[in-house]
Amino acid sequence: MAIDGIYNVMEFLEKVENEEVTGIDFLECRACHEGCAGGILNPENRFLIVERMNHRVNLNRKKTGDFIPSGINEYKEYLKARLPLGEVVPRSMMMLDVDMAEAMRKMKLAERIELRLPRIDCGACGAPSCKALSEDIAKGNATLSHCIFVQKALMKNNEITMDTAVAIVEKIWGENRVLKGLAKKGS
Repeated sequence: MAIDGIYNVMEFLEKVENEEVTGIDFLECRACHEGCAGGILNPENRFLIVERMNHRVNLNRKKTGDFIPSGINEYKEYLKARLPLGEVVPRSMMMLDVDMAEAMRKMKLAERIELRLPRIDCGACGAPSCKALSEDIAKGNATLSHCIFVQKALMKNNEITMDTAVAIVEKIWGENRVLKGLAKKGS
């Protein structure tokens, strides 16, 4: 199944997450309406481009009896040999642990941690929201000091140094990005 348009994708993924939709083996999600043809970098009307693309497919189908562009089948084995893609297995993004009891313990811990975060969802910690950061902390993939607001409080109380705070930010965003930001600030 293919879905396009970010709002349609979000709505459909919520249905999948809530197990309202089943029986789908593969889901293709596109942020732009009409896929890439409707993307923001497209210089023409997306509907005209899609119509033109469909017209080309139909012409090719009449010529070859197949919708695959002529010549691409020659490279099929070459591509298969060089694209080592194993089996695609779905995984739950919400899973805190495979053991249900441990997952429940981590969920309660994440809820307690989230209460100590500012809950403004700034994303500076590398997580999309404070809730996501709290889950990462509960799973052991992050620490409370990843939050820049917690870092500021820790620095104010002399519990961490500025160097430690910078090291945490470098770990999250990468040293190059931090250095670029410092260079811009110095200019």
